[in-house]
Amino acid sequence: MNKASPGTEVPAAVRCAARRAADPEGDRRLRADLDARQGWRAEYFLPKDDDEMNTALAAGRFRHAAFLNLDALWEAVWKGEADLDAWEAAGVEIHVVEPPAADRDAWRGCVRETYRSLKKWRTANRRRQIVAAVVLSLLALAAMAVLLSITPPVR
Repeated sequence: MNKASPGTEVPAAVRCAARRAADPEGDRRLRADLDARQGWRAEYFLPKDDDEMNTALAAGRFRHAAFLNLDALWEAVWKGEADLDAWEAAGVEIHVVEPPAADRDAWRGCVRETYRSLKKWRTANRRRQIVAAVVLSLLALAAMAVLLSITPPVR
């Protein structure tokens, strides 16, 4: 806490990592919403910097992650640059300026469950890709062995 005068404490600013909107009008709405929140101090990240925003949030440098809408949040998630589990472990609260529903708990619960489902799918898909890569590598090695065995020696 910051001291304003003896006996009076002023709370420190709440740090917020905000992902800038893709369009100027959306960016204006995001900034207006965050500027209206008393005590919030936002640091803005461009969509191309989702990895940096993710690292900062997972490290607990911010209390909130702000997005204009769920599309912006999911874009970072689909790219694999938003680890919502790490954010939750760091105590980060997700703030959406234009939420899909007024009931905050409902859309947050939906986001959490969808994210967990996506993580399971990605894990299973990664395993399938590894198995496929191993099989293809073995086939390539077998083909090379066959080619080497039927190639006449150089004289």
